[in-house]
Amino acid sequence: MKGPAFEPLKIKMFAPDIFAPLLHHRPEIEFEFGPGDTVMNAKQIYAFETGSHPYDLACCMWGQGELSDDTLLSDVFKSRDAIEPRVLEFHSSIDAAIVSADRIENRVSFIEFVSGKTAALDLVVKQLRSCYFEVEAGAGSGGVYFFKVPGGSKLAVFKPHDEEPNAPNNPNHHKNAFGTIGLKSGILSGESSFREFAAFLLDHGNVAHVPDSCLVRCWHPAFASREPKEGSLQLFRTSKHDLEDWRDFSHIDVCDLQYMAVLDIRLCNVDRHGGNILVNYETKESKWDIAAIDHGYCLPDFSGLSEVFFEWTSWAQARAPVHDSVKRYIQHLSAEQDLDLLMRRVPEIGALRRAECLLSIRISTMLLKMCVAAGKTLSFVANLFRAPADDAASYGGAHRSQPKWSPLKLLIEKAVTQAKIKCDMQVLHSTKFNRSKKETDANIMKFVEILIEKDILNKL
Repeated sequence: MKGPAFEPLKIKMFAPDIFAPLLHHRPEIEFEFGPGDTVMNAKQIYAFETGSHPYDLACCMWGQGELSDDTLLSDVFKSRDAIEPRVLEFHSSIDAAIVSADRIENRVSFIEFVSGKTAALDLVVKQLRSCYFEVEAGAGSGGVYFFKVPGGSKLAVFKPHDEEPNAPNNPNHHKNAFGTIGLKSGILSGESSFREFAAFLLDHGNVAHVPDSCLVRCWHPAFASREPKEGSLQLFRTSKHDLEDWRDFSHIDVCDLQYMAVLDIRLCNVDRHGGNILVNYETKESKWDIAAIDHGYCLPDFSGLSEVFFEWTSWAQARAPVHDSVKRYIQHLSAEQDLDLLMRRVPEIGALRRAECLLSIRISTMLLKMCVAAGKTLSFVANLFRAPADDAASYGGAHRSQPKWSPLKLLIEKAVTQAKIKCDMQVLHSTKFNRSKKETDANIMKFVEILIEKDILNKL
């Protein structure tokens, strides 16, 4: 037999006048709760609606003692004869003397994991929920927020996907709808935060030192919108400096650089410049430890493969023979396992499910494995992504010439053309993962493999 239907609990929540300095608006609200909702759920709703913080709130029934956070609201008001309206009263759990308007403005009022929780990120999120943190807006074309201890160090970086370049709420006048062509070819607006998370997932063994990353939903009074935002959250990586405008790379370990290069090649990174390679060392003369950050412009579709840029292409470490440990790492890579990982860990709305982006991972991984197995350097592989030098010079000039294709882009176009012979054009451009589409991708990969062997390796 079915039990009695649960009647939604309509509860009025308010705070006494003495608590008013913590609140921005609507000190009294009414909300309907479900059967599994707890006192903490009530705190979160009240905190979000009033601009306070759930961990600042102590909750009790009118005139009674404090309730624990895990208490079910249905148990609190289980009596059918409960006085109407049902009321919860909130008090401050912090010393009112230390509360000021500017500190309340710098609170993370709401944050929860969407995907990718790690132990380090879990600790940071707990700190963000329970302590005072400032938010500092970062420079750049998209919205970037640094969570930091007041007057102290930064702990994490939040990049909401609705504030990316050409996304609806971009703060730098680059506003457009989701799915608009972004600042880099092959990447659409609203996709970059998912790529930040994907780069962390695909840095197997953390050999490129990509900071712990995840997807979260959060809200902060500094945000322009009162709605919670979704985006990527990364641990902030401290460093001595980055490699922007740096010329001496001799203190970087060969293996460290090559591991980062392997990640960049696999991800077809469109934006690996010196500014997103961080450096740490004890002295400038000692070994430099590097870390790869900022991966919002990786994993482009076919149209972006001619814009792939690797700052390290000409460095001695990339031109050196691939180290044995790096070779073993490459041998164990599997594009299919990487795709399976992304499918499981990136939410359904994740833009990485675009077929063209997934095929880029397969192609770049195949190219890397085949070239390294043939004794080629990582610098050699990187140059296959680059358009001819004369075209690069004209690209930034006043009279921009028709861009030429990189060897890899030309190879892919040949493979796609040959695959079209075997399939219907409409199926080729479909983004649905039906059997015909998978067969088409398999044909493209077959021709890519043939052309890598024929047009690249056998010509040398």
